[in-house]
Amino acid sequence: MLLSSTLPKIFLTGCLVFFAAPQSKVVAQDSKKQPSTSKPVKQLILPGESFLVDQRPAFIMWPDESKRQTPQPWVLYSPTLPRYPDQNEKWIHEQFLNAGVAVAGIDVGEAYGSPEGQKHFSALYKELTENRGFAKRACLLGRSRGGLWSSSWAISYPERVSGLAGIYPVFDLTTYPGLKRAAPAYGLTESELNAALNKYNPIAKIDELAKADIPVFIIHGDIDKVVPLKENSAELANRYKKLGQGKLVNLIVVEGQGHNLWQGFFHCQPLVDFAIDRALAGAKNDFSFLPDQTSLPVAPPKDAVVLLSPTENLFLGREGTKSDWPNENGVVTSTRGGSNMNHLVSQYHFRDADIHVEFMLPPKGSGNSGIYIHGNYELQILNTHDKDEITMNDMGALYGFSKALVNAARPPGEWQVYDIRYRAPRRDNKGKITKPGSVTAFLNGQKVQDETKFEEARSTFHPYRHGVTSYLKKIGKRQKMTMTGPVFLQDHNNAVKFRNVWVVPLDDQSQLYRAD
Repeated sequence: MLLSSTLPKIFLTGCLVFFAAPQSKVVAQDSKKQPSTSKPVKQLILPGESFLVDQRPAFIMWPDESKRQTPQPWVLYSPTLPRYPDQNEKWIHEQFLNAGVAVAGIDVGEAYGSPEGQKHFSALYKELTENRGFAKRACLLGRSRGGLWSSSWAISYPERVSGLAGIYPVFDLTTYPGLKRAAPAYGLTESELNAALNKYNPIAKIDELAKADIPVFIIHGDIDKVVPLKENSAELANRYKKLGQGKLVNLIVVEGQGHNLWQGFFHCQPLVDFAIDRALAGAKNDFSFLPDQTSLPVAPPKDAVVLLSPTENLFLGREGTKSDWPNENGVVTSTRGGSNMNHLVSQYHFRDADIHVEFMLPPKGSGNSGIYIHGNYELQILNTHDKDEITMNDMGALYGFSKALVNAARPPGEWQVYDIRYRAPRRDNKGKITKPGSVTAFLNGQKVQDETKFEEARSTFHPYRHGVTSYLKKIGKRQKMTMTGPVFLQDHNNAVKFRNVWVVPLDDQSQLYRAD
């Protein structure tokens, strides 16, 4: 496919934007207002300001005041070295500013994606998001070795990233700059870095970006000898594809071009459009998770696994046998089993997933129930309609962790809906949590949890502690080992109805569970 009749042949497979970068307490100098006797911290190719963060040179190239927004969409550029960004990139950055997108960067020196460099990236991020009104998610743009800067930080902080873009970006530090040159930046010897590549080399951990749904756009020449296509951009695309996330990557391969200043690399409209789109999306909360709850029931998407419908029922009782909950055309009603433990448990297990549940509270009683994710973490169901002050016990709460952001509860007798984006905690081989899980949840069209973090379960009444059966004991043990598990519909002595339950897996770890 040709971008235009005058360009070399181009093949499209995915989407990213990467550039190269340099290094950088905050002393600001506006390039417009700065006295002529004062030397700028950094010379810029477009209007903006330069300042110090962590005693490192940093910069912002600002859109015209009439185009600025709150929060401010932005591109985090790398490498910010003394001569970057340069005049070759000027057209790209002009397009960003014209679209109301700011460009920022920090000179971390020849850090090659090391933890020390990432620390300074995070310092700039904190300055911009906490003190200057920038959006919580940025589109990263890396050119050449800037790809190491951008991808390593994105892998460590995917929740801060709305997209990744690159111009012949490096992802494999063994190809460039090589272990001998990179090792000092990591404070290691060449052999020590070689032994720790699975920990430090971005390409070895690029799966984390695919699992976090980070879209990518890259343009790369097919005869690049400095940053070989195969080991870098093509390998990223292949890894996304293996995880079923190939649709998130746009890779433009330019025939007959290497690691050079060919104008097509720096006047690539699809790359610019991608970066602008992702920067604008990053200024929206939960840009990748905005469920439509306007009309119920909500039809499951094509990639959903339906757990409960008029034709499907993938729920069992807590003994692993058929449930005694009445089922009328796909609507099940909670039935007392004694001591509030007659739960339903899905046969389908998952790790990270979007979960959709529709429910109705009975006209009498508290309506107490809940959605136990993996059996450990409960999204509360309770009649709190019109309640003035809500607590951690009320509708929309992640029980034991966080009350709802707003009271979005409807009155009993009306169908209500939860949409939940769940990311499981990660554990090491000893079962210790190494990365907290998170929940973002919408209830009846309003966000009630916003990337709420959690670690070990806090409730003393979850299904692996209260009313445990041999079937649940096996599931609980497996859940701790694999970080995969079912969704439970809770019995709490109220005739709550449920319908239209489905999940959309966010990775390749889901499966239909069989006890034996």
